[in-house]
Amino acid sequence: MREATVIMARCAKNKKPFGITMEKRGGVWKGVWAFATREASAKKEGFDKESIKGGDIEMDKEYPGCPYCGNNDFCTCLCGKVFCDLPTGSMTECPHCGMKGVTSVGYNETIESGAF
Repeated sequence: MREATVIMARCAKNKKPFGITMEKRGGVWKGVWAFATREASAKKEGFDKESIKGGDIEMDKEYPGCPYCGNNDFCTCLCGKVFCDLPTGSMTECPHCGMKGVTSVGYNETIESGAF
């Protein structure tokens, strides 16, 4: 049986919330699906309390991308929130806290969905 969870994120372009379904496959967490949602619905389902602790994280080749803008990856901000990613080296602004920076490849041992 596969281990799976949903991580909540926001679109970097329009700041709308969406969920990323993550499945653990051979010790690697893979993003396999993304879906638009409302904050109230996500909280009702408990998605805002989900997390991934440790392990490699990558997007599956079939991952459809952000349901709003189509970005095919995600990143975490220093504020701890997740959002759809722009290509590495692009200037971006966190849709949660407004922090600006350049995207880079990194590793985050724990990803928490947290509050929106």
